[in-house]
Amino acid sequence: MSVARINTGSIMIHAPAWMPNFETSLTLWQRADLGCTNDSAVLCVDGDKIARWQDQGALNLNATNNVANPIWKANVKNGLGVARFYDTNYLVVNGMLGKIAGDDLPFMFAMAFSLDVTEADDAFLEVYSPVGNTRYVRISKPSSDTYSLTYKDDTTTASATGGTSDTNWHVLVVKCNGSLATLYVDGIMVGTENQNINVAEIAGTTTFYLGRTEGGMYLQGDIGEWMVFSGIDSINVNVTNIYTYLSRWTAAPSGVWTPTNETSLVVWQKADGGVTNTSGVLASNGDQVAGWKDFSTHGNYSTNWAAAGEFHGYPYYLTGIQNGLPVVRFYNTNYLEASGIVSYLKGSDIPMTYAVAYKNAESGVQGAFLFEQRLRSGAGDYILAYISGAGVTAYSRYDGTVEKSAVFTNDDGAWRTFIAVFNGSTATLYTNGVIAGTADQDVNVGDIYGDTDTLFTIGSGDTISLNGDIGEWMIFTNSSVSVANIHGYLNRWR
Repeated sequence: MSVARINTGSIMIHAPAWMPNFETSLTLWQRADLGCTNDSAVLCVDGDKIARWQDQGALNLNATNNVANPIWKANVKNGLGVARFYDTNYLVVNGMLGKIAGDDLPFMFAMAFSLDVTEADDAFLEVYSPVGNTRYVRISKPSSDTYSLTYKDDTTTASATGGTSDTNWHVLVVKCNGSLATLYVDGIMVGTENQNINVAEIAGTTTFYLGRTEGGMYLQGDIGEWMVFSGIDSINVNVTNIYTYLSRWTAAPSGVWTPTNETSLVVWQKADGGVTNTSGVLASNGDQVAGWKDFSTHGNYSTNWAAAGEFHGYPYYLTGIQNGLPVVRFYNTNYLEASGIVSYLKGSDIPMTYAVAYKNAESGVQGAFLFEQRLRSGAGDYILAYISGAGVTAYSRYDGTVEKSAVFTNDDGAWRTFIAVFNGSTATLYTNGVIAGTADQDVNVGDIYGDTDTLFTIGSGDTISLNGDIGEWMIFTNSSVSVANIHGYLNRWR
């Protein structure tokens, strides 16, 4: 945390940067890295259902649910835990409404969050009352992919909308001054609307939802932290202060490398975020994996390719397998395909870096693939990384006539990082950050035509497949990326 130095006369003390509890108008403040407890009233560990989310403010307005709980996931963003909402799980904030009573009462709402998919309707918060023709104040992301603050009284509905949603982490702030509602995304104003009706005017038997609406819209994604300010003093709460504070969820900590530091990032998939099951919602322990979200800006979502009768089954999602982290488990002939990635790998002799954290369940057994890019027609050109048997992990390329490989022979079935760097002339393999083998490159991924006849599969090759776990994998193109940075980041799986 950044600090300011204050001279008290004889000594220097440190004052923290702005925090929500500096404001007298703070009504509710919940952090996923603090105060999420399970059914046994102890702090959640990875995968626990959240029975109560403790208010970090002074009013003790905890969020609970005894029916359909979100889960707590460890080490999801910048080493912080999150509250993961999925399916029809949500929380209710008890006692909130008595704290925001009053005619035309100003209020502010702020949240750091990440959506799992952008196609779905997502509800962040709703204050709902069945009075009259129903009344509500709703903060959501409708299927139009813009964020929305909507007011409804007995006869009128009005909305402030703006911004464009995606699956990255963002900060959403709504500020209502009694006459005007203003919507901010990542500190930038994106929409306004006459206030018309306020939270305080929702009367009668009222529910304060987090992660759903009364009408059945639910949040599919992660919340890191959220807060509410209310009362006349909330008008003076600075939006920039809120955004700066909550940006700890949206940016990498200072000095810490993550894949998004690199503009050349093409695809980045990690088992501790964005794995979905056959119903299209975030996977739970033991679910089949039908989709795997790309955390790069390109959205190369991995799915199981079922065309032309080539569907071989889904890998599985298993929680708490390695260092408290979940994994995608491949076995038999199950695999995934990054269907959109080939368009980013076109071009003659395009440099590329491929990296993965994995564990081979069958050390010394031939046929466990990490990835393969193969042209389905013509000469059958391919480029791949695989475990060839006898503890040998290799990179190979084939241009229809000649196969060249680089290998290392210390694959012992333990968790390791594997990095293959293609610079246009040489392929270099690294295992656990150390050079393990080289080969003439001769043919590159850019020479394997990026058209509809090209497959990019994870966990499987043409005839043989991976029996083991993948925690995370990524590809960079068109620039050199530090192997030490990649290994240092992926080393969290070892």
